[in-house]
Amino acid sequence: MEQVEFVPIRVVGFDENKIKRDSGEEHRYRIPFILSAKPPQSWLSVFDETVRSLQEQSPEGGLDARAKKSNIVVESSPNDLRQRFASLKAAIDAANSKYAGLLQLKSEKSDRKRRNREEKKAELQAVRETLAELDFS
Repeated sequence: MEQVEFVPIRVVGFDENKIKRDSGEEHRYRIPFILSAKPPQSWLSVFDETVRSLQEQSPEGGLDARAKKSNIVVESSPNDLRQRFASLKAAIDAANSKYAGLLQLKSEKSDRKRRNREEKKAELQAVRETLAELDFS
């Protein structure tokens, strides 16, 4: 089976120069957290699903986050920042797990297809060898 290479995404810091105050709400900020790598689009989709799920489970305490380049921007008040950061890390961990699982399934499917092709090729070769041994006289 083909080994799937995926280095889990993690938060490595924040971009202090890009912290912005939310114009719509007082005491609310947009904080860009820097990721260890630029996530693939399919990882971002899994992350977005995870964030939506957290928001549905806990609208007040949920996570208001979106990916932007190699950052995840979280909206939070100063009082909620620790809890939002914990939620962000949990969402990233969940996205990493789900994404690694998807990669594993994709790899297993690819391996099955390859084995199936090889088996069909071997079977066809056996048929050809058998036909070559037939005496048509």
